[in-house]
Amino acid sequence: MEKLSLGQFLVHVKSIKNSQLTGTYTLQSNANQSWKLVFRLGRIAWGGGGEHRFRRWYRCIKHYCPELDPGGIRLRQQDIVSDWEYTAIALLMMRQQISRDQGIAMIQQVVIEVLFDLVQSFEVNSSLMGHFEPQADVGEPPVLLDSEQAVARSQYLWGNWFNAGLTSISPNLAPVLKNANALEKQLSGNSYSSLKSLVNGNSSLRDLAFQIKQDVLAVARSFSPYFQQGLMGLQTIADLPAPPYQLTELKVKVAEHQPLIVCIDDSVKVCETMSEIITQAGYRFIAIHDSFQALPTLLAQKPSFIFLDLVMPIASGYEICTQIRRVSSFKDIPIVILTGNDGIIDRVRARVVGASDFLSKPIESDKVIAVINRHLRNRTAGSANRSLENRSIVSPEFSTDSFIV
Repeated sequence: MEKLSLGQFLVHVKSIKNSQLTGTYTLQSNANQSWKLVFRLGRIAWGGGGEHRFRRWYRCIKHYCPELDPGGIRLRQQDIVSDWEYTAIALLMMRQQISRDQGIAMIQQVVIEVLFDLVQSFEVNSSLMGHFEPQADVGEPPVLLDSEQAVARSQYLWGNWFNAGLTSISPNLAPVLKNANALEKQLSGNSYSSLKSLVNGNSSLRDLAFQIKQDVLAVARSFSPYFQQGLMGLQTIADLPAPPYQLTELKVKVAEHQPLIVCIDDSVKVCETMSEIITQAGYRFIAIHDSFQALPTLLAQKPSFIFLDLVMPIASGYEICTQIRRVSSFKDIPIVILTGNDGIIDRVRARVVGASDFLSKPIESDKVIAVINRHLRNRTAGSANRSLENRSIVSPEFSTDSFIV
């Protein structure tokens, strides 16, 4: 890490944006507080760290998704690519448990809070230690924020905080009553009772602002005279414990040389079922939920077998199958259509666009394994035959009677 001033940090952020870099910027204060900003192609995908990571998460959930139970969030180990809060937001959006607007609002709120704390730490300490670590990729984030605009927004908020005379006061500090009797004499009975019940030393200024639905600057400004008179004080408080989210561990360690099976399906439940069946059988597995990401992911991962849902938003299984077959390296890859509507018209149409087989939902383990084994075995045998023969072989078309149901 290198020692950075705020000006140097801003220059780095601008350079990352202009160069469209992907990676993680880690910063650390003398008090061992650390933060990170995740960039993708020069834009901010996520911000994390700080002293109140989980308080911030609870506030975001309660404010933007009050209908959501934090304890009901289920994450798998292979899903977690960054802070699990970030992964949880992305998965909740994908599962349509929260709207895109809700997810974007939470990510924006987290990033702005992290940047505000960074700017204040730079101003108070004059410098921080920082390092940018380039990465090949950080996944496909739900939202990308303009880095310079996000920093400018945090600087604007800090300017207001500074002008209010709150430079040395962190919004992560918790107000506490120091001279209750003197304070009671200055306030009316109702105002004092409300303040006493609110200011208990267990909630930060940000927490209190959320509770009374006011801007944190307004709350801090209203308390400022009492801080100056010594009637109230500020104290550090610990972060809240991590939410009781459920983490499902992978039960099978699959060797890297095993065939990679891909399932393209917008249903998280279907992909989780397929993952369990396929990894238990000793194959590697990747799920693709976004039809727009199907072809780029396939090109990057080079799988041996594809399961493809027939009915998906935006692009149907027919359209995706057609796109896959246009890629020369995928012209022979087994593509098995998944569908809940098993009709002859669907079968014929799937054949026309180049599907290899058909598998009816609901998913059954023995049928999934049977279709994988049959097509991979046939593909291996076909490759061996082609290597022994110096002639072109035209693969026979499958009949509609060969589909598994």
